[in-house]
Amino acid sequence: MLTLAGIHIGKGQLDSAHHYLAMADSLEQIEHLPLYSAKGNIELDYYHYLYQRASGDVPGALASLENALRTAQQGRLIRFAQKYRRELALLYHDRGSIQEAWEQQLTYAQVNDSLQKQADRQKVAAYERDMKERLNEQEIQRQHTELKQQRVVLYAAGSVSLLLVVLALVVVRNNRSNNGSTRILDQARQCRGQRAVQSSSSWPT
Repeated sequence: MLTLAGIHIGKGQLDSAHHYLAMADSLEQIEHLPLYSAKGNIELDYYHYLYQRASGDVPGALASLENALRTAQQGRLIRFAQKYRRELALLYHDRGSIQEAWEQQLTYAQVNDSLQKQADRQKVAAYERDMKERLNEQEIQRQHTELKQQRVVLYAAGSVSLLLVVLALVVVRNNRSNNGSTRILDQARQCRGQRAVQSSSSWPT
């Protein structure tokens, strides 16, 4: 309804706009229409302001806009409050109420500055959080790389140790084989020597 009222106000069709605003007012009397909800925004006072301004009812427009700002402030709806506050500054200025216009414009600028600082802090916090996550990822990757390198070193050291053990066993085996062969040869020489002695002693003299 309010969207249609806004369309008719924009086209200068004030009678049609008034019809839709009256319907919205009737609904408001049955149940409260919140300024902001998940189903959409219901800026009833603001659309009354638009209608009254288009109709030339400046006092009525001012009252509706001030009520819209008050409702937004009570609901802590800063975005709406800033919108209405800026409109109020322009409306006060058009009426020649320079002091009120300056106060509204000053508040609008201060709130905007505060919102910008808050947004900047959020950006810095998000950046720091992102950098911390990246550093954590890099640290995890570094530790993973170090662990992998340590595993490679341990595997290589184990392989070398195993190879040395095998070589030692081969050397020991060869030494034992050589020692066995030497004993056999010595025993063979001794047997041949003994046989030669026996043969020489058995010859007639």
